[in-house]
Amino acid sequence: MSDNSLSSKINDKFLKHESIKDDLKTPPVNQNFVNKYIGEVVKDQAVGDSIVSEKIQNKTLFLSQPPQHKKLSEISDIKLKRSQKRKNPITNRLKREFKCFQLDPKSLSYDALLSLNYLWIQYIRELKGNQNSQLFAEHLLKADLHGSILTVTKSKNHTLVNQSGIVLQEFKNIFKILTSNNRLLTISKSDSVFQIDFDGCTYELFGPQIVGRPADRSVKKFKEKPTIDL
Repeated sequence: MSDNSLSSKINDKFLKHESIKDDLKTPPVNQNFVNKYIGEVVKDQAVGDSIVSEKIQNKTLFLSQPPQHKKLSEISDIKLKRSQKRKNPITNRLKREFKCFQLDPKSLSYDALLSLNYLWIQYIRELKGNQNSQLFAEHLLKADLHGSILTVTKSKNHTLVNQSGIVLQEFKNIFKILTSNNRLLTISKSDSVFQIDFDGCTYELFGPQIVGRPADRSVKKFKEKPTIDL
């Protein structure tokens, strides 16, 4: 089959549609108009001719694909599939209902948590590196304190003073620590001053300054304050 016969069949097939016929009747752009317009804009005829030959003549214009109009049912199906792929996080309300953060003191052992403290020591040594004590103190404020041994040096609740234990949980306003006699204590940050001993150095953490979630504290910029009253 020759190319001419094939193209004629294709043309006959497309010409059956009225919309295509109307599009084919649209007159092409008048070349004289283009030359005249460029001649008015560009005074130099040679420059105008070069613009026409280089930028207009025999240039292919790629049209963008028109937007596809989908049915509302198709759009809803797509949204449903996308939502099913996403992992729905458990809300805080459900976490409270399932008691995700509640600890059973009977199942906790200080000796068993010493391995957690050992991991924290390895983590904090890597964090310190070759920093001096003053520079490391700034990084300690942003460090993860789970597994560290905290000692309460000052508190509005005098029964908590000198209490020491391994940090099990840290929330926005409180620490939960387990003491050496397997007592689970809840200590308010804003009412206490804490102490951490590490590699022969003692660091003081003022509770009001570290109030906040651990994730927020890790990116917080702390300001130097000479004294902080409880």
